[in-house]
Amino acid sequence: MVGKLLSSLKNRGSFTTIELLMVVTIMSLFAAFAIPQFNKSYQNIKYKSTVNNIVSFLRVAQETTLTKNNLIEVKFYPQDNKIEMKSKNQLLETLAIPDTVEIETTLFRLLFERTGGIIIFDSSFESAEPSGYFFVKDRSKTDRKTKVILFSTGLIKTD
Repeated sequence: MVGKLLSSLKNRGSFTTIELLMVVTIMSLFAAFAIPQFNKSYQNIKYKSTVNNIVSFLRVAQETTLTKNNLIEVKFYPQDNKIEMKSKNQLLETLAIPDTVEIETTLFRLLFERTGGIIIFDSSFESAEPSGYFFVKDRSKTDRKTKVILFSTGLIKTD
């Protein structure tokens, strides 16, 4: 019985068109469900990566202050989607923010002190605040935003 089944399978040389169509249909269904999930995952990763890049940029400014022993200024340009790092009016670095992400802030300027502390100015430049924050918003998902909190002690934290 088993020998007869094996010999019939050996003699069969190809797949039928219906079998091939069934396999292609099943694979198409899997792809139809999987591709949107991959896209969502990619958007999530891209957003989180941008938030991490912004926080890293601020920490690099802080470290540069400590190593070069002079004030480092960080300015936000939300309308241009960029952040600039300067030392003595010399541009050190610029962080371009992707168009899929938006910075929402009333902060305009940060000064990183030689001690690692942060002096935070709002857009009016009139007063320094002991702490401040800004939001990083995902333009593709209006309900997704991350709060980045800056403390005068030098701590940078995300919520």
